[in-house]
Amino acid sequence: MNDKSLIELLNANPTEGMKMLEKHFGESLYYTVGQRLQSKADISDCVSDTLEDFYLQRDKFDADKGTLKAYLTAIADRKAIHKFHENNLIVLTEHGMEAPAVDELSRWEDRELLNEAMEKLSGQDRKIVELRYYEGYTVRQIAEMMEMNYETVKKRLQRAYKKLRTIL
Repeated sequence: MNDKSLIELLNANPTEGMKMLEKHFGESLYYTVGQRLQSKADISDCVSDTLEDFYLQRDKFDADKGTLKAYLTAIADRKAIHKFHENNLIVLTEHGMEAPAVDELSRWEDRELLNEAMEKLSGQDRKIVELRYYEGYTVRQIAEMMEMNYETVKKRLQRAYKKLRTIL
């Protein structure tokens, strides 16, 4: 079943459409979320939330920009990152520690330093980093958009990180 057919099924019969979404994409979503989270309950919750959020906002999906699998994977990954940070805050408070306070001036200075470092990257590397971390695209989506090989984008991203770490 292709992406368009799945969307049509979701619109016509939401219950069956959701079952098909989970059947087609569940395994890859569990894998994606499992890369960031340990708890089976957290992983399951993130995948369920991903599918539910997609259903509620399915009209935002644009098949011209990428595949449904990539779109769902990006949602799942963001949810897993959010849950990971949430879990870390819980652990800190359980141990009587407070989350580090960051004032607005400090955040602004950090952003300025990052922007200066980003300017030192080549145009293509900067674009790849921006697409990945500012716009939330996956490496595969970036490769498709920039008409580059997946491994090339992955390697450029790794090199850009190293360069940014050295600069910062």
